[in-house]
Amino acid sequence: MTVLKESSSFIQMSVSDQQDKILQLFSEIKTGESFDIFISGDGKALFYTLIEAHGPVFKWTFIERLPETSLVRVSKLSKDIKAETVGEIAASDIRKAMVFGKHGIDYCCGGKKSVEKACIERDVDVFALRDELAALDKVNDLKSDNPTNWNLAFLCDYIVDTHHKFLKENMPAIHQLLNKVSRVHGIEHPETIDVFNIFDDLMLELTNHMGAEEQVLFPIIKHFEKTGEKPPHIQEILAQMEMDHDGAGEALRAMSGLTDNYKTPNGACNSYVIAYNALKELEADLHMHINLENNLLFVKFRNLAQ
Repeated sequence: MTVLKESSSFIQMSVSDQQDKILQLFSEIKTGESFDIFISGDGKALFYTLIEAHGPVFKWTFIERLPETSLVRVSKLSKDIKAETVGEIAASDIRKAMVFGKHGIDYCCGGKKSVEKACIERDVDVFALRDELAALDKVNDLKSDNPTNWNLAFLCDYIVDTHHKFLKENMPAIHQLLNKVSRVHGIEHPETIDVFNIFDDLMLELTNHMGAEEQVLFPIIKHFEKTGEKPPHIQEILAQMEMDHDGAGEALRAMSGLTDNYKTPNGACNSYVIAYNALKELEADLHMHINLENNLLFVKFRNLAQ
């Protein structure tokens, strides 16, 4: 049931009174019900008021959106229905992962958050971001290119053939460049030494991690999909893989922070520029890599192996 609430008196209220009123209206409807209300402006303050008070247990839909006044439908969702997380959205559509990346939203290690919470943490306009994501839904569906449609074995092979291959081919060259940059420019730019040391550790950890996946975890997953036999200690193995991913995410954040998102100083030499551009590319690929594992492969495997 949807009820149209009085508009003129609501619009004329102060912002604080509007916030109190929309909380009252929301408390008066039952799960599955909604109300329509005319609001002034973009309604962000009211939207965030509901988020802060109740979390993502409502749906905010613009019925009519105008610069000065809009008609919004607020629907109450069941608390048992979990909002789709950033990681789940990114895993289902690589284009949406790139949108999150553009706005600095972590969709891999930090992907277990709602879009609203992620936007609040990064100070991103949630309405504008939702519009960007919705626009992609209007452009071709992904069909067979949608990773959520892939079986477990294909996912494992794709990760190895695409993301593991990328790391194995690029990490040694990046390591060599960062070592050179830190030796030549370390006195003037000491952060280059820190970046090299972090990458040195990360490269070793990722090499060991990929070996464990290719030699242990992925064969286990493929065998399970083929035979249905539930492997022992799999939860512990998956937990360790996710801890490795968290460590990689921390290393990426540290290097990005030290370099102000991989910016080079004025007059930087070619090696400096190439090294930081390559690091930025590696970060983007590793985000997609970890997202596919944490939020798709591991989730599907856990659900099937229960």
